[in-house]
Amino acid sequence: VLGQQWRSMIFGLCMFHGIILERRKFGPLGWNISYEFNESDRACALKTLDIYCDRESPGAIPWDALEYINGEITYGGRVTDSWDQRCLRSILKLFSSEAILLPDYQYSESGRYYCPQSRSLEDYKTYANTLSIHDPPEVFGMHENANIIFNRNETRFLVDT
Repeated sequence: VLGQQWRSMIFGLCMFHGIILERRKFGPLGWNISYEFNESDRACALKTLDIYCDRESPGAIPWDALEYINGEITYGGRVTDSWDQRCLRSILKLFSSEAILLPDYQYSESGRYYCPQSRSLEDYKTYANTLSIHDPPEVFGMHENANIIFNRNETRFLVDT
């Protein structure tokens, strides 16, 4: 029933999951405490989306309920630091809110990160494969200096071993 809206919501939740996992690489700059988000969190968030949207008409997606369940329970239930909780909810809003349904919505200011407007799973895979394996900090909601610190720490680790 939801068509492209449904695909945008699924893609957004999957991007959100990847983003919060990758923020760990920045150490305490990414999260004050290291959290073990996993596939069951993603599966639960997608199931929640399925349950709530399956019963609603396209114009009545319960965004507040989805944000609460995914931000406070599914993912937020693991987060113990109050600043990390605020950060998690802010990131979730970027990837799972009514705004993502707009055809020209972008997840980042650069415009490199967005949801493909396609029916084909192959197009989504192609888009994902075009993304850099060295993501800029902007997609994680972080300043470029976070990357400098990450690279410095990686170099220090390499030299020390």
